[in-house]
Amino acid sequence: RRVHGDLFSRSPMRKLGRNMAQRRALMRNMVSDLILRDRIKTTLAKAKELTRVADRMVTLGKADTTLARKRSMEFLQSRQAMHRLFGVLVPRLRDREGGYTRVIKTVPREHDSARMAYVEFVDAPGPFIPFPVQGVKNNYRTAMRDLR
Repeated sequence: RRVHGDLFSRSPMRKLGRNMAQRRALMRNMVSDLILRDRIKTTLAKAKELTRVADRMVTLGKADTTLARKRSMEFLQSRQAMHRLFGVLVPRLRDREGGYTRVIKTVPREHDSARMAYVEFVDAPGPFIPFPVQGVKNNYRTAMRDLR
């Protein structure tokens, strides 16, 4: 075990139908994608777990020390994501005390009706249109009612 622990050692997380190594790899990939793209679409359970890990990464980035850079590089495993975290996201989110991400529920996935959601950083640039389908409103309940 590492002296400082890691982002998974402090509190239990959802199993997501995977073992610990698979969950860790999933979260690493999803956090890297979120940092690089500012917004991703995933299932609701994964989205809720992703917000916890992504917020911790931004908090780690706000420290801006050599140790913080090493720990973020250990977790992200992508230089592009690390440079974007420290160079773009942290300066953008420096004034916030927490709650760097938001989860926006959307219509269920078509083939298995899994509950889907978008995860984005709070100050993500550009317009957000969660329901690009013609005739569906920007409201989760209205969209669910219209689908029935």
